Amino acid sequence: MKRIIAFISAVLTVSLILGGCAGIDRLSSGAYTEGERTVADEIYKIDIDWAQGRVIVIGSEHAEEITVKDNAGDGTPLATRIIGSVLYIKAAKPGKEAGEKSLTVIVPAGYNYSEIEIRTQSANAGIRKLKASRADIKTASGNISVVACDIDDEAELESETGNITANGNIADYDIQTVSGEISITTDFIPEDLDAESVDGAVIISLPADTPVGSVKAKTGGAVTNQLTNKEKGNGYTFKSETGNIFLLENINSK
Repeated sequence: MKRIIAFISAVLTVSLILGGCAGIDRLSSGAYTEGERTVADEIYKIDIDWAQGRVIVIGSEHAEEITVKDNAGDGTPLATRIIGSVLYIKAAKPGKEAGEKSLTVIVPAGYNYSEIEIRTQSANAGIRKLKASRADIKTASGNISVVACDIDDEAELESETGNITANGNIADYDIQTVSGEISITTDFIPEDLDAESVDGAVIISLPADTPVGSVKAKTGGAVTNQLTNKEKGNGYTFKSETGNIFLLENINSK
């Protein structure tokens, strides 16, 4: 619970940054460039600050460069800058002034990024079909989705009221939400998996041979466990104060 409270405080801090004048100062100083763009530079990390609407980062086999675009014609262009090997992306206008706005970032599918970081107020945020060492996605009230991604290290996903969905080959899951539902489906046995919701259900679908002898599941609701391998494995932790916890067999896993 302490982590959840700390997370809410962090979200409020992010919201103040997104909604305040800091973004205007950086834009007026010329640090950011407004408008859609294509990036041919060698980028190792993508860092996104976004307020409302939708954010999606997609890996494409047809992409040779990074393309950053938004829903054109709404009068609130995006802004980008590159420092070293980090691509920073944000709305050109801060907070509510940016409006409900969609951001799409298309990246080469085969490239392995060091980190994809997304912070939003109420935007739904997701990454799809890409490779990265880390994924760090935080939102106050939006949903989070990680689809068909290879994450070598940790996927840290946090939302206050949104649902969180993740699937793919992820080594380490660290997932937190207050009132949203958590749903994880994987064909691989993770090295570590921690999922915590205060009021939402926690639904985990793992390969049938996943050892669950060291799993800790704590809830005020019910626990359903379809996994039968009682050997001691990695110490996964699942918590929900009032929601149900489901440990299911992923019938599609190899």
